[in-house]
Amino acid sequence: MLQDVRKSFLVFFALSSLLQEPVTGVVTDACQVANVFVNKLGVKRNVAANWACLAKYASGFNTQALGPTDKNGNDYFGIFQINDKYCKKGTKMSCGVSCTELVSNNILPSATCALNIYQKKRMDLLVGLPGRTIVKI
Repeated sequence: MLQDVRKSFLVFFALSSLLQEPVTGVVTDACQVANVFVNKLGVKRNVAANWACLAKYASGFNTQALGPTDKNGNDYFGIFQINDKYCKKGTKMSCGVSCTELVSNNILPSATCALNIYQKKRMDLLVGLPGRTIVKI
């Protein structure tokens, strides 16, 4: 009897694990990105639309996107492809968010970091629009 219960449990566990989706980045959309900027960070709607556009062209809205290492040895993380100089421990320009947090399914840390970088650097948000080179932040 106990052996039958164990077999049933193993079969159930095996089948349920087959039905689960693989762990990959959540692909979000422009509305969710804009919602975080407007409702969590207090950004105006028209500016939030620029952030949504940047997310689209930087990562395809993939929250766990990892960019290739550039010629200077920098890596890029998350939905906004934030340069590791902003998320590595002990860096001067840190945005207060770890690189690991930038590739989580929660986009709030990435949005907060990107907004902090923007406020410090005042970079042009239009760099990620079609027809222009995407400058990864």
